[in-house]
Order: sequence, then C-alpha cells, then structure tokens
Amino acid sequence: MILLPLLSNALTPHQLEDFAKQFGVQARGGSGEHTPAGPGGKWDISNYQRIGFSEVQLVQKMIDGVEALIGVEQMLEKGIDVNTAMEKYLEKFHSQVQGYPEWTTHKCLVRKVMDEPM
Repeated sequence: MILLPLLSNALTPHQLEDFAKQFGVQARGGSGEHTPAGPGGKWDISNYQRIGFSEVQLVQKMIDGVEALIGVEQMLEKGIDVNTAMEKYLEKFHSQVQGYPEWTTHKCLVRKVMDEPM
C-alpha cells in the first residue's frame, strides 16, 4: 500500500489505473479494483503481468512502477501540473528497453514449453 493523496485528487480512479498500467503495475483502490482510493489516498499496488517473467523482472517492474507513482506525487507536492509530471515519467520509462523477456536467459516452465518443437 502506498499513499498518493494529491495524485488521487488529480485523477479519477480509472485514470490512475491506466497510468499505473503503463509501468506494468496495477493500482487498486481501498475496496478493490475500480474503486476510489482508501483514506488519505491509499492504493494497493501489484504487478499487472505475472506470467512469463522471472522473479527478478517482476520485482524490477514493481520498483519502477512504484518509483514513478511516488515521483509524480512528489512533483505534485512541488506544485507541478499533473500532466507535466506524468509525461516526465512516461518519457523516462519509455526510453528504457521494454518488451518480452529474452527466452535464452529466462528460467521457468513457460520457456520449456515454448522451446519444445511443435
């Protein structure tokens, strides 16, 4: 759970969910999915994608997503417009290499199934 009071006030729950999804995380409100934030702007954050990624990749996605959400909240505290703050973090995130995991280094059952000849 993280507190995002200013971001919660600036965006609707659906808008915040869409923004979080762009970073690979899912934001749930105080009463579950598609609900407003809990008291004080409390959000439950979890990975949006869970299958096909290593534990390290999932933890890194969570770190990146939470870092972006908190970063936008901190920019709002400084009086920066919500759209400007969101764009800054989206540009930073999309400049990094994204996409599907490389199967050559991925160790999971999905890789074994996908690598078998059909």
